[in-house]
Amino acid sequence: MQKWTACLLVQLFLANFPAASAAQLSAKRTEALKVTVLDGNDAINDIKSRTAAMPVVEVRDENEVPVAGAEVIFQAPAIGPGGSFPGGAATLTTHTNTQGQAAAAGFVPNVEVGNFTIKVTASSRGKQGTGSIRQRNSATVASAESTESKPRKSGRKWAILALAGAAAAGGIAAAMLGGSSSSGNAATPPELTISPGVITVAPPR
Repeated sequence: MQKWTACLLVQLFLANFPAASAAQLSAKRTEALKVTVLDGNDAINDIKSRTAAMPVVEVRDENEVPVAGAEVIFQAPAIGPGGSFPGGAATLTTHTNTQGQAAAAGFVPNVEVGNFTIKVTASSRGKQGTGSIRQRNSATVASAESTESKPRKSGRKWAILALAGAAAAGGIAAAMLGGSSSSGNAATPPELTISPGVITVAPPR
């Protein structure tokens, strides 16, 4: 009796083993899509102005080929730091373009400070892939004014040089015209003085 029981248990084990393996293989095939974050990862959102970096992802298949028309779901946290999509929704469903890219346009941060993660799920033709986008809500986002000061100074410098060049050219032209005057009296070109940040043109002496 024990021998028959042991044989029966072995047969049941062998019968269920292929089924379990098939289920595992099926699960691996399902996770065949690769979701890569292109923009918005590690971004800092300004809760005062309610502005945030737009999350953008790319979906590729197991052969690294971009998947067009894949359904992409962006999901923000239900509680705590995070934000909402158009209409105050916690999720946004969209589709990838011909380059396999999808963006969560219209994401607005809430007023809670801290780190959070936006979950991304992509699916196409029975295949699926997941990803995540890390962001942070902050009330003290660094101003970009200091980074813009250098280009402004540089532009001002070139404007001053151009103005000085135009003034010098005008003086030379005046001198040439004066020298060819029918009265024979050459006109004295105006005195041009250039100092840092200041340009002075004196009248003829």
